Amino acid sequence: MDFEPGTVIQEEQKAENIDVQPFGQQFAERYGQDTRHRGVAFVWATRVVTVTLVVMGLILLANGTALWGLAISDTVMVALLTTTTANILGLVFIILRGLYGVKE
Repeated sequence: MDFEPGTVIQEEQKAENIDVQPFGQQFAERYGQDTRHRGVAFVWATRVVTVTLVVMGLILLANGTALWGLAISDTVMVALLTTTTANILGLVFIILRGLYGVKE
């Protein structure tokens, strides 16, 4: 698809380049982008943690009541719970630290 010089699409592409804007506008645009990214990351992390905890709960329930013929040894359950806990805490820590920074 070819576009004529000065078409609306090319003008929109030029407008998207915030590096050519004055510093104040760049700062405001990037602040808005950071705010949107924080919201998206929060929703994503919430969903990942929720799904992970629900799956772990189902595994614990199935193992404890012998549903679906599931019989996981105690050693494997401890390893599964430990790694799941570490992964969830690590995920939340990394996202929060990356989005909100560390005050020194």
